Amino acid sequence: MTPTYLSAATCGVIGSGRKELTPRLVTDFAALLGIDACELATLTGVFLREAPPSPSPEAADAAVLLWEARRLSTA
Repeated sequence: MTPTYLSAATCGVIGSGRKELTPRLVTDFAALLGIDACELATLTGVFLREAPPSPSPEAADAAVLLWEARRLSTA
């Protein structure tokens, strides 16, 4: 859904702080999480040199799907 392809293992390495969180990654994560990239950049301390583009419609749809999936249970 974003220009950057990351494996689950790479996401884990980023989350644990063993890989640098870049402006591109902040923008991509923000799109998939459905939050503003500037807000995520502020929270993570990553400086964005320019205003990020709006997420694609596909990324926005994926963010909604991921948000709604949090309610799923094993049942």
